Amino acid sequence: MGTFGPRNDIVPQSEGGLQNGISIDRIYGSGQLAVGDIDADGDVDVVASIYEYVSTPISNFESIYTTQRRISWYENDGTGQFESHDVEVVVGENLGLTHSIAKELELVDLDGDGGLDILAGFFYEHEVSWYRNIDGAGSFSSREVILRTEYRPSDTNFADMDGDGQMDVVISTARATDERSYYAEGEITWHSLNGEGVFEQRGVITDEILGVRSVTLADMNQDGRIDVLATTRYLPPDTRVDWSDQRIRIIEQNADGTFAQPRLIAETRHTVASEVAVADLDFDGDLDILIASDVYNDELFIFRQRVVGDANDDGVFDSSDLVLVFQSGEYEDGDRENSTFSEGDWNGDLEFTTADLVLAFQVGNFSQNAVANQTQREDPMLVDIASALERDEKKFRAALAPERRSWLS
Repeated sequence: MGTFGPRNDIVPQSEGGLQNGISIDRIYGSGQLAVGDIDADGDVDVVASIYEYVSTPISNFESIYTTQRRISWYENDGTGQFESHDVEVVVGENLGLTHSIAKELELVDLDGDGGLDILAGFFYEHEVSWYRNIDGAGSFSSREVILRTEYRPSDTNFADMDGDGQMDVVISTARATDERSYYAEGEITWHSLNGEGVFEQRGVITDEILGVRSVTLADMNQDGRIDVLATTRYLPPDTRVDWSDQRIRIIEQNADGTFAQPRLIAETRHTVASEVAVADLDFDGDLDILIASDVYNDELFIFRQRVVGDANDDGVFDSSDLVLVFQSGEYEDGDRENSTFSEGDWNGDLEFTTADLVLAFQVGNFSQNAVANQTQREDPMLVDIASALERDEKKFRAALAPERRSWLS
């Protein structure tokens, strides 16, 4: 790996850039950036959402200031010099600068013609739109609306959701149920281009999650279909403290293109995710989750994907895992949020309860062969417990009655 040179500012603030900076524009402020080869000439260009003040002199001593927002792209000439091209400019005296710019900005080929289009989410306009790269060389259409709603878009993302080779758009929206805008009802929907080149809503992925902050798209269970990870900033409406919890849920896509019920997979305390990424971080063949938090705790969190129930991390959920988690002594122990994955918390709520065991057996990972191969030091009651849970949760609870746990000692 080589060393890094001094920072080069592409768009510094109007007060001036660094001495070593290369300025390609002078503005009041910028919102979002995205990079890609917009004009298909082999180098990397830049697109930005921008807000600024525009000064118009009316005399030698006086000027009129108006606010302006724009989306512009910056053409790289191949040597790192940039030329500005406006995609959209909106001017107005009462234009709220920070509120009106695009809060989400992506470069993606949405219409399948090989050119990078612009996907933009306007939070305070309750709108997600796109700008078509008409000629594949940076000539953009006017704004075309994908979704306009009473809810505010909190995130946008894109993937081929139905496997037809065309990029689709997934949008999360939220509406405040009270003055605390981050505790909000809303929905996650997905949209695709119809035969007339217009985006239409294909379906509601879920409307059962409060406070959705971001959506990440990936095939998390490796079944060939795109699933949805939703992060939420959760704060019950009767809470009056200035912190919240981060919850991560997975919404798996079914074989028929519908989506399963959201399932809680992880939770962190006093954090809010600013960025979420997925990758195989431990080289075990599945996707893990990486979260960056920028509120309350400036931390990075990694959530490894493991077999549900596999407390000892040997790749199999079997009776040895049941022995391990019950020996931890935290099963419904009354202590709040004191359990880890290796101690029985398999649904991400920081507790070891029957709900974790129900989830583990519902997923279908339990190895009956592994039970049969256990040594005699482990009581056959383990087999009864597994069978009872698969048949009936009430019978399972009876199997776990304190007087029947001699196999733990």
